[in-house]
Amino acid sequence: MAKRKMTAAEIDAELDLARKRTQRARASGHRIATATYNARAHHVLLTLTSGVTVGIPIARIPHLADATSAQLKRVTVTPTGSGVSWDELDVDLTIEGLLVDALGPSSFARALGRVGGKTTSTAKAAAARENGRKGGRPKKHAA
Repeated sequence: MAKRKMTAAEIDAELDLARKRTQRARASGHRIATATYNARAHHVLLTLTSGVTVGIPIARIPHLADATSAQLKRVTVTPTGSGVSWDELDVDLTIEGLLVDALGPSSFARALGRVGGKTTSTAKAAAARENGRKGGRPKKHAA
């Protein structure tokens, strides 16, 4: 099946929407304003648009294990602010990817699970009421 080509007007509209999404994300503080390499601490320091600064040890970023200090100093922020790049090393990492590397996948997953578990909705409340009518959550039995 052939793909339909977008018109110039459709492309312009998509670009406008993308720019607005980027502006909202920057305003919310979830974008990188600056990224630098601290050779003394052997960390990459990210300052977010919210003013928060995060230092991530290079040892926690497997993609940079063999990089030299000179290479690490050439870190740049992506145009959207959603990540960082080391062009010479062909490494591009998002904020989320850096945090997973820094915290470890299981710690990151637990943190996301806690946030997701606190989410409420009418559907979730209705399901909880229905389960309550059935006697609640089944008891765990020792194996």
